[in-house]
Amino acid sequence: MSPVKVSFLLLLFLCSSGYPTSAVPFEYIGKPGNCPEENPAPLCNPIYVSDCGNDYECSENQKCCVLRCKPQCTYPIFY
Repeated sequence: MSPVKVSFLLLLFLCSSGYPTSAVPFEYIGKPGNCPEENPAPLCNPIYVSDCGNDYECSENQKCCVLRCKPQCTYPIFY
C-alpha cells in the first residue's frame, strides 16, 4: 500500500473516531463587556477587510465587534 493511501486511511480513522476534537470541547470566552449596537444596521457590502478575528487580537480591553459591516476592534460597553 502506498504511503499516501496509508496517510489517508489514518486521517479518515482519526476524523471518524472523533479524535482529538471530541476529547476537549472548545468554548470561546471573549473579553468582558458587550459590543455596541448600530441603529439602524447599515446595508453591508460582503467584501471587506477584517481588522480582527477574535477579542484577543485587539489591544488592551478592546473587543472584536462587527461595526459598519466588518469585524473591527472597539471599546466595549458595559450594561
